[in-house]
Amino acid sequence: MKLSPESRRLAVITIAAILGGCALVASNQFDDMFGPAKPQQRMTKVDSEQGELYHQQIQPLLEQRCVVCHGCYDAPCQLKLSSAEGIDRGASKVQIYDGTRLKAAPTSRLFFDYDSTAEWRQNGFYPVLNERVQTPTANQQAGVMARLLALKQQHPLPQGAILPDQFDFSLGREQQCPKPAELDDYEREFSDWGMPFGLPALTKGEDKTLQPGAEFDYNSANADVAGWLVTRVSGVPLHDFIQQKIWSRLGVEHDAMIAVDRAYMPIATGGMTSTVRDAALFGQMILNRGKVNGEQVVAADWIDQTLNISTKDTQKMRNNSKYQDNSWTAYKNMWWIIDAAQGEFAAVGVYGQVIYINRSANVVVAYFSSQEVASAARNPQFQSKLFAAQKIAQQLK
Repeated sequence: MKLSPESRRLAVITIAAILGGCALVASNQFDDMFGPAKPQQRMTKVDSEQGELYHQQIQPLLEQRCVVCHGCYDAPCQLKLSSAEGIDRGASKVQIYDGTRLKAAPTSRLFFDYDSTAEWRQNGFYPVLNERVQTPTANQQAGVMARLLALKQQHPLPQGAILPDQFDFSLGREQQCPKPAELDDYEREFSDWGMPFGLPALTKGEDKTLQPGAEFDYNSANADVAGWLVTRVSGVPLHDFIQQKIWSRLGVEHDAMIAVDRAYMPIATGGMTSTVRDAALFGQMILNRGKVNGEQVVAADWIDQTLNISTKDTQKMRNNSKYQDNSWTAYKNMWWIIDAAQGEFAAVGVYGQVIYINRSANVVVAYFSSQEVASAARNPQFQSKLFAAQKIAQQLK
C-alpha cells in the first residue's frame, strides 16, 4: 500500500466498535444472518473521535499485549497488529519463510505490494475484523479477533509454572490460522488456544476496552429509537400504531395516554401511562404467547425468542457489577429476564412500574410505584416489591 508519511499519520482504523464478544454461530449461516463479506472503509483522521480512541486506548493495549508476537514481518499468520493498516489487511495461511521452496515466492509487504484492502483479499489475506453488515452482533460473531479473544476468556490459561503440552511454541509447529468460516471448528478443536496464545487472558478492564459489547448496560434511548422505527416503517404515528395494533385488542377498560416532546412527537421512553389493571391485561396477553380471546395480537415466536437466552446474554449481565445485586439474569427484547427456564421475566418502567410474568405459575402481577429513585438497579425498594411478586407466584403454583 503506497501511502505518504503524512497520510499514514492521518490513517487509523476504527476498530473500537468492531472488536466484540463471542457467540457460537454456524459458519454457513453468516451470509444469511449478516450478508456477504466485503472490505470496509475503516480509515479516518487521527483527530477524529474514533481516531483518538484508537490511539489513546486501543493501540497502547495492542502494543502491550499483542505486538510482542504480531509485530514483525514473520508474525504468526502474517497478522501485524503494530499498525492500523496491518489490522485491516488481516491474516494469511501462507508462511513467510519456507525452506523447501525452490523459487521466489510473491511478496506481501505492507505499504508496498498492494494499494487497497480489496487487493489484499484477492491475494490470499482474509479479514480478522467483521466485513459483513456493520452491527454490534455481527462484529461480535463474525470477527476472528473478537472470537479468539473471547475464547481465551472462556478458557483461561491453566494454572502452574509450566504450560501443558497442548501449547506448542516450537519453530516448526503447524500454524492454525482460522478464517471466519473456520472459527467454530477451531474453537472445538483448540479450545485452549484463545488469544493471547500461551499467555494470560486480558484483564477485565482490557477486555472491556477491546470488546465494548461484552457488558450490558441499560440505555433508555433504545426505546426511543424503536419508537421512531415503528413510525417510519409502518407510516403510522406511534400512539396510533399502539392503539390500532395492540391496545384496542386487549379488552382494556380505559384509554391510555402517551407523552409528547416539544415537537409533539410521542415519547417511547417512559412516556406511556395506563391503569394498573389494563397494564396487567397487557401482561396476560404476553403470558398467553401473544393471544387474546384466540386472536394473535403479538407474534408468539417473538415472545418465545425473548426467553431464548444464550450464555452470552447472561455473561453480559454478570459483567456489569451494577446488576449483580439484582434478580436479573439477562435483558432481551426490552424485557428483564429473571429465570428463562421458568418463563419468569418482567417489564420495568421508571420509578418502579412493573409487569411481572411467571409462565410456570401462570401468573401475572402488575403494580405501580412512586420510588424516590428512578432506577431499579441496586434499589432495595424495588427489590422488595419484586420479591413480593415472586412469592405470590410461588404460592399460586
